[in-house]
Amino acid sequence: MEQAIDDRAAANTILRAGAGAAAALALWLATPGLGGATDLAAAPELPAAELAAGMTSTAAVLQTGDHNHAAVLQQGPGNYANVLQGGLSGQVRASQLGAANQARVVQEGVENAILLSQQGNANTAALAQHGRNNRADVVQHGHGNDALVLQSGNRNEADVRQYVNASAAIVKQYGDGNYARVVQH
Repeated sequence: MEQAIDDRAAANTILRAGAGAAAALALWLATPGLGGATDLAAAPELPAAELAAGMTSTAAVLQTGDHNHAAVLQQGPGNYANVLQGGLSGQVRASQLGAANQARVVQEGVENAILLSQQGNANTAALAQHGRNNRADVVQHGHGNDALVLQSGNRNEADVRQYVNASAAIVKQYGDGNYARVVQH
Protein backbone atom coordinates (compact mmCIF):
# COMPACT_ATOMS: atom_id res chain seq x y z
CA MET A 1 0.00 0.00 0.00
CA GLU A 2 2.86 2.37 0.76
CA GLN A 3 4.18 1.97 -2.80
CA ALA A 4 0.72 2.81 -4.21
CA ILE A 5 0.65 6.01 -2.16
CA ASP A 6 4.13 6.94 -3.40
CA ASP A 7 3.05 6.21 -6.98
CA ARG A 8 -0.09 8.32 -6.56
CA ALA A 9 1.99 11.23 -5.23
CA ALA A 10 4.40 10.85 -8.14
CA ALA A 11 1.50 10.81 -10.59
CA ASN A 12 0.06 13.99 -9.09
CA THR A 13 3.46 15.68 -9.30
CA ILE A 14 3.83 14.67 -12.94
CA LEU A 15 0.37 15.88 -13.83
CA ARG A 16 0.62 19.24 -12.13
CA ALA A 17 4.25 20.34 -12.50
CA GLY A 18 5.44 21.55 -15.89
CA ALA A 19 8.88 19.99 -15.56
CA GLY A 20 7.45 16.92 -13.81
CA ALA A 21 6.23 15.31 -17.01
CA ALA A 22 9.75 14.96 -18.39
CA ALA A 23 11.19 14.12 -14.98
CA ALA A 24 8.87 11.11 -14.91
CA LEU A 25 11.04 9.48 -17.50
CA ALA A 26 14.67 10.13 -16.60
CA LEU A 27 15.85 8.19 -19.62
CA TRP A 28 14.20 10.75 -21.88
CA LEU A 29 16.07 13.53 -20.14
CA ALA A 30 19.34 11.65 -20.45
CA THR A 31 19.10 11.40 -24.24
CA PRO A 32 21.36 14.13 -25.68
CA GLY A 33 19.55 16.69 -27.78
CA LEU A 34 16.04 15.53 -26.91
CA GLY A 35 15.32 16.34 -23.28
CA GLY A 36 16.42 18.70 -20.61
CA ALA A 37 15.37 22.06 -19.30
CA THR A 38 15.85 23.77 -22.64
CA ASP A 39 13.03 21.81 -24.29
CA LEU A 40 10.75 22.08 -21.29
CA ALA A 41 11.27 25.82 -21.00
CA ALA A 42 9.70 26.22 -24.43
CA ALA A 43 6.42 24.64 -23.28
CA PRO A 44 4.00 27.10 -21.70
CA GLU A 45 2.88 26.67 -18.12
CA LEU A 46 -0.75 26.39 -17.15
CA PRO A 47 -2.35 29.84 -17.28
CA ALA A 48 -3.78 29.26 -13.79
CA ALA A 49 -6.06 32.28 -13.51
CA GLU A 50 -7.57 31.77 -16.95
CA LEU A 51 -8.00 28.02 -16.50
CA ALA A 52 -9.53 28.49 -13.06
CA ALA A 53 -12.02 30.91 -14.56
CA GLY A 54 -12.75 28.39 -17.34
CA MET A 55 -12.02 30.96 -20.04
CA THR A 56 -9.63 29.05 -22.24
CA SER A 57 -8.06 25.76 -23.20
CA THR A 58 -4.37 25.37 -23.97
CA ALA A 59 -2.47 22.92 -26.15
CA ALA A 60 1.31 22.94 -26.56
CA VAL A 61 3.21 20.58 -28.87
CA LEU A 62 7.01 20.50 -29.04
CA GLN A 63 8.56 18.08 -31.55
CA THR A 64 12.15 17.14 -32.29
CA GLY A 65 13.34 14.35 -34.53
CA ASP A 66 11.77 13.27 -37.79
CA HIS A 67 8.34 12.16 -39.03
CA ASN A 68 6.55 12.62 -35.69
CA HIS A 69 2.80 13.29 -35.75
CA ALA A 70 0.68 14.83 -33.01
CA ALA A 71 -3.02 15.73 -33.06
CA VAL A 72 -4.80 17.37 -30.14
CA LEU A 73 -8.56 17.98 -30.08
CA GLN A 74 -10.06 19.88 -27.14
CA GLN A 75 -13.68 20.84 -26.73
CA GLY A 76 -14.82 22.66 -23.61
CA PRO A 77 -13.30 25.20 -21.23
CA GLY A 78 -10.16 24.88 -19.13
CA ASN A 79 -8.57 21.89 -20.85
CA TYR A 80 -4.76 21.61 -21.03
CA ALA A 81 -2.57 19.39 -23.20
CA ASN A 82 1.22 19.34 -23.36
CA VAL A 83 2.98 17.02 -25.85
CA LEU A 84 6.78 16.67 -25.95
CA GLN A 85 7.78 14.38 -28.79
CA GLY A 86 11.24 13.32 -29.95
CA GLY A 87 12.70 10.53 -31.99
CA LEU A 88 11.38 9.02 -35.21
CA SER A 89 7.87 8.28 -36.48
CA GLY A 90 6.04 8.77 -33.19
CA GLN A 91 2.25 9.11 -33.11
CA VAL A 92 0.19 10.99 -30.52
CA ARG A 93 -3.58 11.50 -30.73
CA ALA A 94 -5.23 13.21 -27.79
CA SER A 95 -8.88 14.13 -27.44
CA GLN A 96 -10.36 15.96 -24.45
CA LEU A 97 -14.09 16.68 -24.33
CA GLY A 98 -15.42 18.38 -21.23
CA ALA A 99 -13.90 20.86 -18.81
CA ALA A 100 -10.66 21.13 -16.83
CA ASN A 101 -9.05 17.98 -18.24
CA GLN A 102 -5.24 17.72 -18.30
CA ALA A 103 -2.96 15.64 -20.50
CA ARG A 104 0.84 15.50 -20.43
CA VAL A 105 2.70 13.33 -22.92
CA VAL A 106 6.43 12.69 -23.26
CA GLN A 107 7.43 10.43 -26.14
CA GLU A 108 10.93 9.53 -27.32
CA GLY A 109 12.14 6.69 -29.47
CA VAL A 110 11.07 5.02 -32.68
CA GLU A 111 7.52 4.24 -33.82
CA ASN A 112 5.86 4.71 -30.44
CA ALA A 113 2.12 5.43 -30.32
CA ILE A 114 -0.19 7.05 -27.78
CA LEU A 115 -3.97 7.28 -28.07
CA LEU A 116 -5.69 9.29 -25.34
CA SER A 117 -9.39 10.07 -24.98
CA GLN A 118 -10.84 11.91 -21.99
CA GLN A 119 -14.54 12.73 -21.74
CA GLY A 120 -15.95 14.42 -18.70
CA ASN A 121 -14.47 16.91 -16.27
CA ALA A 122 -11.26 17.17 -14.26
CA ASN A 123 -9.61 14.05 -15.67
CA THR A 124 -5.81 13.88 -15.71
CA ALA A 125 -3.45 11.71 -17.72
CA ALA A 126 0.34 11.52 -17.90
CA LEU A 127 2.01 9.21 -20.41
CA ALA A 128 5.72 8.75 -21.04
CA GLN A 129 7.37 6.45 -23.56
CA HIS A 130 11.00 5.70 -24.26
CA GLY A 131 12.12 2.99 -26.65
CA ARG A 132 10.75 1.37 -29.76
CA ASN A 133 7.27 0.22 -30.84
CA ASN A 134 5.54 0.95 -27.53
CA ARG A 135 1.75 1.46 -27.53
CA ALA A 136 -0.42 3.14 -24.92
CA ASP A 137 -4.18 3.56 -25.21
CA VAL A 138 -5.98 5.44 -22.43
CA VAL A 139 -9.74 6.11 -22.33
CA GLN A 140 -11.31 7.94 -19.40
CA HIS A 141 -15.04 8.71 -19.27
CA GLY A 142 -16.41 10.38 -16.18
CA HIS A 143 -15.06 12.92 -13.74
CA GLY A 144 -11.92 13.14 -11.64
CA ASN A 145 -10.07 10.15 -13.10
CA ASP A 146 -6.26 9.85 -13.04
CA ALA A 147 -4.08 7.72 -15.32
CA LEU A 148 -0.31 7.35 -15.33
CA VAL A 149 1.48 5.19 -17.93
CA LEU A 150 5.28 4.90 -18.02
CA GLN A 151 6.90 2.71 -20.69
CA SER A 152 10.63 2.19 -21.11
CA GLY A 153 11.79 -0.55 -23.45
CA ASN A 154 10.49 -2.08 -26.64
CA ARG A 155 7.16 -3.56 -27.79
CA ASN A 156 5.29 -2.76 -24.56
CA GLU A 157 1.52 -2.32 -24.63
CA ALA A 158 -0.71 -0.61 -22.07
CA ASP A 159 -4.48 -0.40 -22.32
CA VAL A 160 -6.32 1.64 -19.65
CA ARG A 161 -10.11 2.04 -19.60
CA GLN A 162 -11.85 3.96 -16.82
CA TYR A 163 -15.61 4.50 -17.04
CA VAL A 164 -16.51 5.63 -13.51
CA ASN A 165 -15.73 8.72 -11.48
CA ALA A 166 -12.63 9.20 -9.30
CA SER A 167 -10.72 6.17 -10.59
CA ALA A 168 -6.92 5.94 -10.65
CA ALA A 169 -4.70 3.69 -12.75
CA ILE A 170 -0.91 3.43 -12.74
CA VAL A 171 0.94 1.27 -15.28
CA LYS A 172 4.73 1.07 -15.29
CA GLN A 173 6.43 -1.10 -17.89
CA TYR A 174 10.19 -1.60 -18.03
CA GLY A 175 11.87 -4.03 -20.40
CA ASP A 176 10.51 -5.60 -23.55
CA GLY A 177 7.27 -7.22 -24.65
CA ASN A 178 5.12 -6.38 -21.63
CA TYR A 179 1.31 -6.14 -21.81
CA ALA A 180 -0.98 -4.53 -19.25
CA ARG A 181 -4.73 -3.92 -19.31
CA VAL A 182 -6.68 -2.00 -16.65
CA VAL A 183 -10.47 -1.75 -16.86
CA GLN A 184 -12.52 0.03 -14.20
CA HIS A 185 -16.29 0.48 -14.46
